[in-house]
Amino acid sequence: MSIHHRKAIVRREYLLHTILWRGLLALCIVGSLILAFYLGRGSQDSALLPYDDGADRLHAQLVELETRLLVDGQTISELREELTLSRGGIDELERELAFYRSVLAPEEQSAGVILRTPVLRSLGVPGLWRYQLVAQQGGQTRSSGKTVYKGELQVTFVGVERGIPQRYTLSELDGQLAADTLNLSFRYFQRREGELALPPGFEPERVELQFAMAKPTSQLIDASFAWEEIRVLSNVDRTNIEVNTNIDRKLSTDQY
Repeated sequence: MSIHHRKAIVRREYLLHTILWRGLLALCIVGSLILAFYLGRGSQDSALLPYDDGADRLHAQLVELETRLLVDGQTISELREELTLSRGGIDELERELAFYRSVLAPEEQSAGVILRTPVLRSLGVPGLWRYQLVAQQGGQTRSSGKTVYKGELQVTFVGVERGIPQRYTLSELDGQLAADTLNLSFRYFQRREGELALPPGFEPERVELQFAMAKPTSQLIDASFAWEEIRVLSNVDRTNIEVNTNIDRKLSTDQY
C-alpha cells in the first residue's frame, strides 16, 4: 500500500499590502453610501411640490374682511346712537314749541290765573307716569308781565282702589316732593314736571287742582279734570310729538 505525502505550501503575506487593500475596500464602501445618500435626497427633492402661498393670501384676506366687518358694525352702531340722540333732541324741541304755542294761544282770554289740563305720559311701566302741570295768567292786559302771581298748588288724584273711594296727593305719588303743595311764583306762566307712580289697584277718575294764590291778592282757584279727558289729551300730545324717553329729565320748574 502506497502512502502519499502532501506538500505544504507556505505563502508569505506582506502586512503593508493587507492594510492598503482593506483601506481601499472601506473607502469604496463609504463612497458608495455617500453616493446613494445624495441620489436618494435628490429624488426626494424632485418629488416635492413647489411652495404655494395662495393659502396664506386667502387667510390674510379673510382676516382683513373680518376686521372690516367688525369696524363697519361698530360704525353703524355709533351712527344709530347719534341718530337717536339727534332725533330725541328734535322731538324735544318740537314738544317745547307746541307747549309755548298752547300757552300763548289767543283763545285764552280769561283774566286771572288759569290752571291748564295736566298732561300725563306713560313711561312704559304699569302705573308709572310723567306729569306736567302748568299755571298761567289769563288774557293779555295792561298789567301783563308786571304782576307777579304767588301761591301754593295742591294736586289730588281721586279714584277707586279695590272698590273703595281713595284720594292721593301728588307728594304721596311722587317721591321727589317733600310737601303736599307746590310753591309757584310767575309773571306769565310756570310749569312743574316730575314722575309719579300710581299704587297697584288704584283706578283714577279725576285730578283736582287747587291754587291758593297769596299775591297780588288772596284767592282760591279750583279746577277738576276727568281722567279720561287727561288721557285723551295726553295721547294726542304723544301722537303728534313723540317724547324721547331716553332723555333723563328730573323734576323741573319753568318760571316766567
